[in-house]
Amino acid sequence: MDIDCESLITGFKGRRLLLAAHWDVDGICSVVKMRRILDVKHRFYTPPIGIYDIPWEELTGFDGYDYIVVMDMALPKNTIDRLDNLAINRAIVIDHHYHPEKGNAIYIDYPMENGDNFYSNTLLMDDFFHLEHDILTVLGIVGDYYTKVKGLEIYKLVEQISSKHDLTFEDTYRLTLLIDANHLTNDREAVYKAAEVLEDNLDSLKTLLNYDEWVGRLDAVEGEINGVVGEAAPSNDVIFHRFNSRYYIISKVGRKLTELYPGKTIFLHNTGFSEEYDQLYIRVSNDRDLLPLIEEGLRRGFICGGKSNVAGFLVPKREVRDFIGYVWAWLEK
Repeated sequence: MDIDCESLITGFKGRRLLLAAHWDVDGICSVVKMRRILDVKHRFYTPPIGIYDIPWEELTGFDGYDYIVVMDMALPKNTIDRLDNLAINRAIVIDHHYHPEKGNAIYIDYPMENGDNFYSNTLLMDDFFHLEHDILTVLGIVGDYYTKVKGLEIYKLVEQISSKHDLTFEDTYRLTLLIDANHLTNDREAVYKAAEVLEDNLDSLKTLLNYDEWVGRLDAVEGEINGVVGEAAPSNDVIFHRFNSRYYIISKVGRKLTELYPGKTIFLHNTGFSEEYDQLYIRVSNDRDLLPLIEEGLRRGFICGGKSNVAGFLVPKREVRDFIGYVWAWLEK
């Protein structure tokens, strides 16, 4: 970390900022936090849903900003370097994710005292900017951990702050689902609007539990997930299911199938996500390590990521058949 809180706030005064953030709850809440910390001219940008990078053709709109602030996104080194060159002053990365290779920017990404990364980007921002934890902090945490947060030490904070807003944990959790429904419907404009709606209703969050637009989106997402899951059928050790959906739901379908069929390998192919790309998703329940598969995807130039037991890929349609064959051969080894 190369800068302190006071210097950063002073440097931002009177400047034009571009806030590039992830499209999920933690990213949206990070943007709203930054808006409340700083009274500056800014633009909120989120990448196309499902692409964990900034397309080079969209970088042409990044000129003329004094600072480009990246939040809740572990962007590749070459993208960060490009952002730092585009900013009149600097690119600044405020992100709680692990960065194996850092670009030429100012990074605010240090771990907690126990050596772990911060639970959420909102919590990291509180620590760096010396802020009291608030409902935005809590939404960011619950948005990243869902109901698993109940098993974490920080759950007590989640309950305390939720109750100040007359929210139960179930209310807070549902709010995160409602906010996330905006990106799960693969609608970038809805993500931008969600930040505005959230900021305008921070003092009356309970009313958002019945916000018709979000409720309708969540119902549509859950219906789509249940429909896809219901069409899948077990076969031997691998459940392979091809479906056609515009929605960004492939990982949620994978988790649900894992719960329904424990011990099975889940292999999903979504042909309807975009005109250019298909989605592939693999989740294993055994000791297989998917990292070599991710490395092969990266070698082929695909947008992909994951960890040892789960991997996701955005594959150009012209290459998807060949790569599916490679995955099957790899799984059968």
